[in-house]
Amino acid sequence: MGWRERDWARFNKAERDAIYGAHTSGSGAGRAHAGGASVSWRTLGVGLALAASLTLFLLGQLPRGNPVLDALNFPLRLPSTDAPQVPPAKFSLHAPPRLHQWTLLTFRGTTGSDVDGKVVLQGRTGRTPWRKLAAGSATHGSYRLIWNTKRMRGKVHLRLKLPDGSIGLGTTRVF
Repeated sequence: MGWRERDWARFNKAERDAIYGAHTSGSGAGRAHAGGASVSWRTLGVGLALAASLTLFLLGQLPRGNPVLDALNFPLRLPSTDAPQVPPAKFSLHAPPRLHQWTLLTFRGTTGSDVDGKVVLQGRTGRTPWRKLAAGSATHGSYRLIWNTKRMRGKVHLRLKLPDGSIGLGTTRVF
């Protein structure tokens, strides 16, 4: 015999009415009666949640600047239809290990995308600020620029900035 069949585990009608109220029966515990129809608390909760969501959505369609609506303003992140943004890449800039002063050095390459724009070669010796050494343009994803080494001596750190934000880093020695 299980615990549900035992006499001490069962309520009589008076005990059930005292605990759950006079309008409920044994099978309808936890239900509210509205106009004779039985509606569960879960259905009422879902209905209230939907009503609150619909109200907030409709309030979001009204003009901004209303002090009541500003308190309800919260940002929503919706899926974007734009192409995903690729973060700028860092790559190794291959330069000869040693160069003579007054040498013309040509840098050629591709940007990895069809971005057109300005390509800038910067350089510095030691901890000095970066200086613009040469500039060129990228068209249809390829670039070409020429650097004359006449103004630099010693170990030169090079930085090549591409129009898509990618940066190439390298080092050479000019003597």
